[in-house]
Amino acid sequence: MLSAAGTKGIEDEVLATVDSTTREVYHLFKESLKDKIFLSPANACAEAYYARLILEPKMERLYSTMRRNYAAALQDDAQQVMNRWLKTDVRELVLTKNSQLEKYMLYPGYLKRAIELLGPKHYMIPSLQARKVFFEGHLLYLSRQGNAADSTLGKQALKKFREALTWQPDLPQVYYLMSKVFWVHMMQPDSAEYYGTIAASMAPSWVLPLTDMARMYAYTFRKFDRARPFLERATILDSNALVVLQSWGDFYFYQGQLRNSEFYYNKCLQINPAFIWALNNLGVVYMEEKRLEEAEILFRRILEVDPGFMPAYYNIACILGQQNQVEEAFGFLEQAIKTGFNDYDYLQQEREIVKLREDSIQWHALMKKYFPDKVKD
Repeated sequence: MLSAAGTKGIEDEVLATVDSTTREVYHLFKESLKDKIFLSPANACAEAYYARLILEPKMERLYSTMRRNYAAALQDDAQQVMNRWLKTDVRELVLTKNSQLEKYMLYPGYLKRAIELLGPKHYMIPSLQARKVFFEGHLLYLSRQGNAADSTLGKQALKKFREALTWQPDLPQVYYLMSKVFWVHMMQPDSAEYYGTIAASMAPSWVLPLTDMARMYAYTFRKFDRARPFLERATILDSNALVVLQSWGDFYFYQGQLRNSEFYYNKCLQINPAFIWALNNLGVVYMEEKRLEEAEILFRRILEVDPGFMPAYYNIACILGQQNQVEEAFGFLEQAIKTGFNDYDYLQQEREIVKLREDSIQWHALMKKYFPDKVKD
């Protein structure tokens, strides 16, 4: 872990020797680090202020500290995310794919700059290189269009993850993402289980590899007998973990046991009433039971907490479509697409929005706007 270095004493001495403009630039540099404004905008970010400060000879005694603190700030968010995954932190669990892409896309550039600042001989370089390549692979994993497996993208992501392991072989997060690639992109459950098991063995208290392997077998392959042992192991580790309770709910939902799934989603909400995925999945249960008004209340509640949560927009569009409120349904469907829904083929088959497709003029215009390569005039 790279931490910031203190400058008390030396900082005051150095700043007393420079002009007011340099002092102001130094203040802006420190504020940019605190506010995580690193590489842009071009003339008002930490990078711009740092470049100006290292050209001032009178600041030389602070060069090393500025460089270290800048590098420490650049790598901090990426490290915190990886730590939160190991803790199965709800702040990461609730992120949709679109939110993850938006959040993580900056990390490789930040880590690259941190590596440049510290130089090739610094002890942190292997760890920083591993994280940089890891997030490059993670972004590839997340960039799938629609829900179909994409083996080409999967191979590209796996190449990045294997490179990450050459820099730091003891990262369970890498093995965990390799497991997900073999599941989602390659459709190879045995390989997914192999790498997920490695991740779980490297971090014995980590439930996420176990719940994901259970979801893979239950959701994608409908092998519930293979899924249950992973959920039972996760329950032994932490029976009150939100992801464990949610996974039990999902396990029963995939089998059509709606009362059991409702029980577990409500257990999640007893622990954390704002846990978005439990709210969403409970809403889907209500939709299956034709309790549409109750479901819509839950989805709108989600959007009050997270206006960027794509599934809630999509689910409300489906509810409104079933209620023949076509105009309002189109608005929610467009918001779903704007916030990350990109499965064109699924939209053409979804039975709950058939009323929208029947409005051929408006449907064609919406599809043409967001899927121009799929729609012919």
